[in-house]
Amino acid sequence: MTRHVRRRTIPPGIHISPEPIHWGWKITRNGRVVAIHRTQRKAFRAGKRLANRLKVPVNAHDQDGRFVPLGLMTG
Repeated sequence: MTRHVRRRTIPPGIHISPEPIHWGWKITRNGRVVAIHRTQRKAFRAGKRLANRLKVPVNAHDQDGRFVPLGLMTG
């Protein structure tokens, strides 16, 4: 009997998340880092511009990695 393992799928689009190694915030697309910014505000602004240009959604993450509604982002 095989056991079904449920995989978590990554939502498509642009992701803005913390980057602890560089003490900043990173913007990723398709699992690849597109840019790194020092502040969350600058990363969010650049990520929004990129998402608008590519016509894809923006997914924001908080310090703990959870998704955050765009209006509640701090920084």
